[in-house]
Formats: sequence, structure tokens, C-alpha cells
Amino acid sequence: MRMSGWRAVLLVLLIAAIVGGGVEAAAADTTTVVQAPDRSAPITVLLVGLGAVVGVIVGLVPALLVGMLLGYVPPPQLGRRRAAGVLVEPARLSRPERAVERAPVPAPVALAVAEERPAAPPPKPLGILAHARHQSVYDAAYAAQLERVETLRAAIGGQLRDRPEPPGE
Repeated sequence: MRMSGWRAVLLVLLIAAIVGGGVEAAAADTTTVVQAPDRSAPITVLLVGLGAVVGVIVGLVPALLVGMLLGYVPPPQLGRRRAAGVLVEPARLSRPERAVERAPVPAPVALAVAEERPAAPPPKPLGILAHARHQSVYDAAYAAQLERVETLRAAIGGQLRDRPEPPGE
């Protein structure tokens, strides 16, 4: 993106203002305690709100102006807006009859006849054998797991304790 000279100067000034503000804040390492005068809460809230408004005006407005000058933010359109809800009709053809006369006539289209799908082939014997083998492997693993569970239950059997009585009964 090519930038004109005055936009570059404004950008440099903006960067210098940001960096300059950061240097002053970083240079102040000392902390001073100031006794605040006794103020009521509504006045304090009013002053804080006023400080926020001033901060927005001092910080945001110049940033928007610089953004508009640099072309990052479009300028506001104050007087050029149309009333909401107003519809504008499109421009009409001078002779609508001529437009209809020149329209191409669609040619008749011959539809293809769909063929019937062949029936699904019967399952192959290898698929049936693979399923049976898988089922037998699964059953054998399940039987071995049941044997291990029964062995563990028998080993722990005497060590299980009874459920405690609920409190209050």
C-alpha cells in the first residue's frame, strides 16, 4: 500500500504520541501517597464519569480522526442517507413486449428411461465365515474375562465388608 506524505507524517506523529506516553509512565517509579479530600460518593462517581468521558474524547476522537485521514475508517455519511423503509423501483424497459418476443423458445427435451438396478448380490461365504470367527473370538475373550472376575471375587470374598448403616437410624 502506498502512502502519501501527509499520511506518513500523521502516522509518525501518532506513533510518537503513543511511545511518548509510555515512556513517561515507565519513568515514574516512585509512589506517593496523597490524602484525598473528603468527598461524598455522588461527587466521586460524577468525577470518575467525567474522567472517563474526557479520556474517551482525548483518546478515541483523535484516533478516529487519524484513522479517517489515513483511510482506515470511512468518513461518516451525514446528509446522504435515504429514509429507512423507502423502496426504489428498478428502471423499466421501454417496451416490455419486444423483450418477450425475443426470448428463445425452449426445445423439447427427450427424457432418458431409467434402468432398474440389479438386485444386491448374495453375501459371500467368506463374509459369513469372517463374522462367525469374529463372534467366536469375542465369546472366548468374554468367557476368559468372566473367569478372572469370578477368581477375584472368590479371593476377596471374605474381605468384603457390609454396607454401613445410614446415620440417624
